[in-house]
Amino acid sequence: MSVANPEPHRASRSRQTNRPPSTRHHQQQSSRVPLRQLLRVTSIAGGIQFGWALQLSLLTPYVQELGIPHKWASIIWLCGPLSGLFVQPLVGVISDRCTSRFGRRRPFIVAGSLLIAISVLIIGHSADIGWWLGDRGGVRPRAIGAFVFGFWILDVANNMTQGPCRALLADLTGKDHRRTRVANAYFSLFMAIGNILGFATGSYNGWYKVFPFTVTSACNIDCANLKSAFYLDVVFMAITACISISAAQESPLDLPARSMLADEEMPGQSNSEQEAFLWELFGTFRCFPSTVWIILLVTALNWIGWFPFLLFDTDWMGREIYGGKPNEGQNYNTGVRMGAFGLMFNSVILGVTSVLMEKLCSKWGAGFLWGLSNILMALCFLSMLVLYYVASHIGYMGHNLPPDSIVVIALVIFAVLGMPLAITYSVPYAMVSSRIESLGLGQGLSMGVLNLAIVLPQVVVSLGSGPWDQIFGGGNSPAIAIGALAAFAAGIIAILVVSIVHEVDLREVALNMHIASPSFFETGNFMDDLNLWLSVSMKACFAFNASIQCFLIRPWNHLKDLPQGNRGKLILEAGQSVEKAKKVELYLFGRRNMCNPTPAKPSSFLCTKKPQFSNKPNKTMDPYADDDQKEQLHGWPTPSEALQEIKEIAKISGPTAMTGLVLYSRAMISMLFLGYLGELELAGGSLSIGFANITGYSVLSGLAMGMEPICGQAYGAKHWKILGLTLQRTVLLLLSTSVPISFMWLNMKSILLWCGQDKEISSVAHTFILFSIPDLFLLSLLHPLRIYLRTQSITLPITYCSAISVLLHVPLNFLLVVHFKMGIAGVAIAMVWTNLNLFLSLASFIYFSGVYKDSWVSPSMDCLRGWSSLLTLAVPTCVSVCLEWWWYEFMIMLCGLLINPKATVASMGILIQTTSLVYVFPSSLSLGVSTRVGNELGANRPAKARISMIVSLVCAVALGLMAMLFTTLMRHQWGRFFTNDAEILELTSIALPIAGLCELGNCPQTTGCGVLRGSARPTIGANINLGSFYLVGMPVAMFLGFVAKMGFAGLWLGLLAAQASCALLMLYTLCTTDWTVQVERARLLTQTSGASTTPTLPISSSKPEVMATKEANSNKANLEDILCINDDLVKSASLETDPLISTTQTVH
Repeated sequence: MSVANPEPHRASRSRQTNRPPSTRHHQQQSSRVPLRQLLRVTSIAGGIQFGWALQLSLLTPYVQELGIPHKWASIIWLCGPLSGLFVQPLVGVISDRCTSRFGRRRPFIVAGSLLIAISVLIIGHSADIGWWLGDRGGVRPRAIGAFVFGFWILDVANNMTQGPCRALLADLTGKDHRRTRVANAYFSLFMAIGNILGFATGSYNGWYKVFPFTVTSACNIDCANLKSAFYLDVVFMAITACISISAAQESPLDLPARSMLADEEMPGQSNSEQEAFLWELFGTFRCFPSTVWIILLVTALNWIGWFPFLLFDTDWMGREIYGGKPNEGQNYNTGVRMGAFGLMFNSVILGVTSVLMEKLCSKWGAGFLWGLSNILMALCFLSMLVLYYVASHIGYMGHNLPPDSIVVIALVIFAVLGMPLAITYSVPYAMVSSRIESLGLGQGLSMGVLNLAIVLPQVVVSLGSGPWDQIFGGGNSPAIAIGALAAFAAGIIAILVVSIVHEVDLREVALNMHIASPSFFETGNFMDDLNLWLSVSMKACFAFNASIQCFLIRPWNHLKDLPQGNRGKLILEAGQSVEKAKKVELYLFGRRNMCNPTPAKPSSFLCTKKPQFSNKPNKTMDPYADDDQKEQLHGWPTPSEALQEIKEIAKISGPTAMTGLVLYSRAMISMLFLGYLGELELAGGSLSIGFANITGYSVLSGLAMGMEPICGQAYGAKHWKILGLTLQRTVLLLLSTSVPISFMWLNMKSILLWCGQDKEISSVAHTFILFSIPDLFLLSLLHPLRIYLRTQSITLPITYCSAISVLLHVPLNFLLVVHFKMGIAGVAIAMVWTNLNLFLSLASFIYFSGVYKDSWVSPSMDCLRGWSSLLTLAVPTCVSVCLEWWWYEFMIMLCGLLINPKATVASMGILIQTTSLVYVFPSSLSLGVSTRVGNELGANRPAKARISMIVSLVCAVALGLMAMLFTTLMRHQWGRFFTNDAEILELTSIALPIAGLCELGNCPQTTGCGVLRGSARPTIGANINLGSFYLVGMPVAMFLGFVAKMGFAGLWLGLLAAQASCALLMLYTLCTTDWTVQVERARLLTQTSGASTTPTLPISSSKPEVMATKEANSNKANLEDILCINDDLVKSASLETDPLISTTQTVH
């Protein structure tokens, strides 16, 4: 069977002319490749992976036996990425152009297989070579040199072999993208088989008995086992290479004919002469669409996650689980063999997943499945970290073997990682292959391009993992933690972006379309012509016919059409003509693949019915008119868009963060003066502030946030008066709430005594809170004023006013506490006075600046009516805030029940102060994105609201990483700012890294809450907080802290579980948001908030049919009956069909 031409659109161009011989075999390849042939061709993956599995399971311990320190062992692995960086792209390009009579790919496969055999023999005999050259003693430099040389050759050979193998599969399957996925799944299956055999071979320690001559004076039993295993690798590699090479009968490439095709290239295409040089090869990157770059980014992050595991998996088992060290006792060697045994289970799961790969991709979509696999991988890596933490506290390290339960859990983690590894081995290769092929570039080049996204992260990991481990005290866990973060980021990007952009197998989808030139399909090979037409429209490199209209393919995906069975149908929309098109991508709305009806005949693609359009525009069906925004609703923002959005958010969040830090310093000043008064006053003041937070401040803060979506969306919609009216209603709501809270505070002493608190401390706390009661009424004015200004993007004046008031806070405390000796009452009065100064400053600014003039509404009975919208938003927001605030107070109560309550409560106080400081930044980001989302939804710009969500989540992940890095690096120093007690410092240093991991989940979760507030969906946030903190976090904390006897660290691990589940649920909610629905809800919210009578607002509905009107359904055109007969009709058609169709106009 001949190999498909790697230049599909060039070959197709020649159909209407005399075809050269080298292009005729392209048509002969139109039938699908038999599965048995694909199985034979992909069998070589088993041989390659057999040797790779031996490397992973045995080489890291082996190089340490040769005398290389653990922290530098990863440098050895630079051989692979550095050789892959140059070898695989170069081999890919050369194989694309190879004119050997044996074919293009097979000569490289044969050469690579021979080099693999030679290199493994050198590696296996490296100790003997060093001995022959004079090595004696513990460190063997000559043996190390021989090993490194063999390892370099081995990785060059692997890259020389694997790239052409993947390219050969793509050649055989051609444009059949489904078959390409199947071929890559088979490749992954044989990799799993090779892994199973390789890891099984590596875990057996008796091969030296089969090959007794391998034991020499330079090579001990472990070395002899490695040498014997590589003998088996040579045999297995030879067998699989012969099977694969004999199955693929390639036809030689006719270079003159290929040159003739290259001469016909239009500007902007990569030609063969350019591809001949490696430095010019990288110039082809400019041809890549954004989808290819996104796939490469996810691939890079994905492999940053994988390499720490792949490099140190067995070493992690030997060190972190078995507690051993190389060349010291048997624990380490036992752990390494058990790690190889776990990797064998991993390979079994990998093989099973590979068999099911096509079904999984068909059901979930390749991009979405890839994203889920990355999330699963991150969770497995986090489980490894937690398992090591638990194992290190059990007490067996250094003298006993680990408990069976620990080993079983580690083996289960290794096995589960087989699922994401199978997806990593197949999905990205198929996705890149299909997209590179559509650009007319060779498949060898496509494999080389993807390899660049793999080897560059490997260079980073190889250079950084050893020193990184040493910074954090040695071991493999720090590198695995970085892998978890990278995998999580890759999963989020894949779910948010890659899952939206899919390849479409047009042979399995019924299309309804019109082509202006029927002669375009006269060649008889309809599918090739149609694929050619799509490739041309996607790349827009030349015009076939000026009269042909390009169409954007869109799915019919309205929930209201499900009963009619229309889900999954594709419609075609008139777009730009070919010669004017810039770049077109196929977007699918949703993550699932299309349904698979019987393909329509070519003639059915030419419509003959007359279109039925209504002349009446329908605004409900077309909530926004700009086609670019529709593209943004289902794509990744461009760098310029992201940068612009970052600037807009920073204008709000930056000053807000400064304000938060200023107000945080005010609280610290108050605590300093309480400490100045004495231990009793400090204890009473702290207890009073905790009580005030739970019963008052959290309630007022949460209720005030209910006005955020109303004011934000009203400001975006330019309904200025609603801002003033909502401000008045919120102030009244908070003032009325402050009254019952005041009565509760008046009876605080009785409540504390009833709860069993100390009488003296309760009396002092009661004094403090009595003088703090006026603060409730001041905050009832301050919170709404700050939100009123922030929703208009006015934040710097708040920062300035806060700074002035806090500057006055120090002399006020000194005056009242030190000079007038008012004691704890003076501290409380100073806090109230500072808030009064802040309120007067803000009120003065609002009045003298005139910002109130457009939105001011004179007090009237209207502010006493129409509260339903405000309460519907304020109550869930309050519940959400209180649930999170109360959790930390609950943690302090649990600390009092531990073995050493004094130290644990003190340490918890330090940690809560730390998290409060760190929380300033994600909370400011949350407030900023809430304003941005609300403004954009109110302004009828859902695409920009979605961009705000995406950009803010990325920023939140970055903040989480920085917070985790800060708490980890400062874990031994931070507690010294508060105390010198050794026990408290030890507890703090143990829990700070866990607190950092909590912030990694808390930052995206807090930002997600801001998005939900801005889109008026606080009920969802309240439900997520309730379920995460109290149904997940609380049971986990109590189990680990008290049942599992982990104590203080167990409580923080419970918080980590709560934050992780909260972040995942929040991300799922945001990823499934229909932003067109949110625009309609924003319109209804601003209407109902400004009216005296308020109909019910569909706060939690997310279904498009809720917003559809009867008029919209009656005016909707039947898309199967559309006939585009001229340009004028194209223009009108795009304006009056389904709202999912973009309103582009034809370019003449």
